[in-house]
Amino acid sequence: MDGTIEFWMRPNWTPGSNGQNPCVLGYRNGFAATRFSVHVEDNLSGIGIWNDISYQVRPFAFVQGTWYHIAVVESGSSATCYVNGVSIGATANGFNTALSNAPLTISWSNDPLYPNEYFRGEIDEVRIWNTVRTSAEINANLNSEINLPQTGLVAYYRFNQGVAGGNNAAFNTLNDLASCNIGTLNNFTLSGNTSN
Repeated sequence: MDGTIEFWMRPNWTPGSNGQNPCVLGYRNGFAATRFSVHVEDNLSGIGIWNDISYQVRPFAFVQGTWYHIAVVESGSSATCYVNGVSIGATANGFNTALSNAPLTISWSNDPLYPNEYFRGEIDEVRIWNTVRTSAEINANLNSEINLPQTGLVAYYRFNQGVAGGNNAAFNTLNDLASCNIGTLNNFTLSGNTSN
């Protein structure tokens, strides 16, 4: 199945300090049950795509503490990666269409064999589409929230719950504005300046 994944991310780790490549998001239930997972290389040198068959990387020099918009457009047997609206090329591994029941995970791989794949940083504006988004469509909306409804948008997480800088202990779910897939927040700081 073709589709597009978009998100904003800000990696906040010292390059090479994880020991594994942090997973930003994926449909994954362990190592041998992955539709896809999108990673940032531990040394901040590129975007990696795992599809249960192969792990392939598109090089890009990320800078610790900097925000980036990422889009991954899967079409057939390839995945084209965009950083801040500019294509950095395609991997030769598309999404695993044989798997359809893995959970969506954000900020970790859901794989006990890779316990250090947690994404240490910030994530915002996660969008999952069941359509192949064009470069023009990606660039038209990368710097803003999108109005709803949108054709082909199957999941949309804005990460806007709670009060900025306040106590957000009561907010332990993540609202999907496209299709009501409510997420559970685990291991989040729910108070202070980095709480939401």
